[in-house]
Amino acid sequence: MSLLERGIGRPDMPLTVTDSIVLKVAAQRLTARLGAEEVREEDLPEARRVHRIDWAQYEAARSRQHPAGATPGFFVAPEGMEARAREQVHAYTGTLAGMLGSFAQVATGRRSGVSRSDHRCA
Repeated sequence: MSLLERGIGRPDMPLTVTDSIVLKVAAQRLTARLGAEEVREEDLPEARRVHRIDWAQYEAARSRQHPAGATPGFFVAPEGMEARAREQVHAYTGTLAGMLGSFAQVATGRRSGVSRSDHRCA
């Protein structure tokens, strides 16, 4: 794999450029679906439950990867309430998009040629 392809993401889970685009497009599509109220309300509590479990695991990994007093790095927690809230919303959105199959839909479309308009903001 080229250095460009491995240059994105966490050190223990690098993403390819294509993966990064898929994640961004899926999040944009989910945001549009939420705005148009096209997501079933019943799916939200289950996504929240899964997100809470995943987030607890991530916070534990963050503590191991970035021990107190260490030089700031990839796993350092953002400072301020607003930044922490944004981080939580971003993570929850990813969980919900995954549970609704958005990543798979976008990835399949990407391989078969997702329209250029989907990548404008990626």
